[in-house]
Amino acid sequence: MAEGSSLRTPAAQGSSAGAPRLRNVGIPLLLFAVAAAVHIGSNPRPPGWYKHYVYQAVAFGQGRLDVRGVPDFYQDLSPFEGRVYLPFPPAPALVLMPAVALWAEATDQTRVAQLLGAVNVALMWALLVRLGFPAPVALFGAVLLGFGTVHWSAATIGTTWFFAHVCAVFFVLLAWLEIEGRGRGWLAGVWFALAWLSRVPVLLALPAAAWRLRRLGDDRVWWFAAANLAGLILFFLYNAARFGDPLETGISMHTHAAHFTEPLRQGILSVAHLGRNLHTMWLRGFEVIGSAPFLRPSAEGLSVFLTTPALVRVFAPLTPYRSCHRILVAAIALVMLPSLFWFSTGWVQWGYRYSLDWMPLAVVLLALCLRPAPTGLDWALLGLSVASNALGAYWIRVLGW
Repeated sequence: MAEGSSLRTPAAQGSSAGAPRLRNVGIPLLLFAVAAAVHIGSNPRPPGWYKHYVYQAVAFGQGRLDVRGVPDFYQDLSPFEGRVYLPFPPAPALVLMPAVALWAEATDQTRVAQLLGAVNVALMWALLVRLGFPAPVALFGAVLLGFGTVHWSAATIGTTWFFAHVCAVFFVLLAWLEIEGRGRGWLAGVWFALAWLSRVPVLLALPAAAWRLRRLGDDRVWWFAAANLAGLILFFLYNAARFGDPLETGISMHTHAAHFTEPLRQGILSVAHLGRNLHTMWLRGFEVIGSAPFLRPSAEGLSVFLTTPALVRVFAPLTPYRSCHRILVAAIALVMLPSLFWFSTGWVQWGYRYSLDWMPLAVVLLALCLRPAPTGLDWALLGLSVASNALGAYWIRVLGW
């Protein structure tokens, strides 16, 4: 492998086997506990609305693909030939099936999201440690994902659209941990397929994942590709069984809020949406109000640099960019591409939720840019990121999101 092509830091070359128990078990458990407390404390009494995936999980448990008993006020439903389906991939509903087996439609999707989001924080730490980053960098990355990005608000809210993002992050991290661990191509492929079956744009990170597996041998890559091909075939069969067309997900016929009527006239995916999405992702600011806290979020979203200012450090790395940096940048760009042409910027959200499709990649990229250790400025940027998302947690409660 060419010099500089490895994601692993020098510390990873043989030291991880003797890592202290505290690093491998104690710190992840502590991160999980803190994140769970923060998520639940930010939304202690979820209203229980918009839990589409609970109804889908109930349907799967009963051997059906259509959803029944969905409240009348629900949007994002796809009526077809007298039945109602969801226009979303199925993996988040699979995540809920164990809970639904116990509590049926009373399952609290938000609570599951809050706990799963806390698991993601611990997994982010574990991934960075497995990649060989020193403890300060691993802690920086885990705290950043958990409390310095819109992952905090997504896990706290836990309604349908946010739950899908939390699931996608969970499966991406599991896939990456397998790739950097035992490297079983089939298992990494299953985890990765479940990631993009939660959020389809994640599929475009597949070449980067295959690149990492290739260091262990081409056979691992073939198993990885086979698992994802199986996922794609199952997804096509799932669509065909519902709508008679393997490429029809239901999004073309879904019910939607009046807010989307005009954008949808321009197409579900269209270059006409590019300007609005770019503006929201990179430039959209707060609305100024006359009372504390004086800043109110736009329902369209906010610039990722306002919600996660620590990301600016990827433009000023402590060490020069190498091939591993460039591959991560390419993967991030590919994953964000579909959202740039999508008819919606996310809507009624803190920040820009579509950034969670590529945020785990960005956290690892940032960790590479912080080597050998975060500076005082880096910690200050992390503090600003956490403060920004704490403001988001406040507005979630005030605005009833």
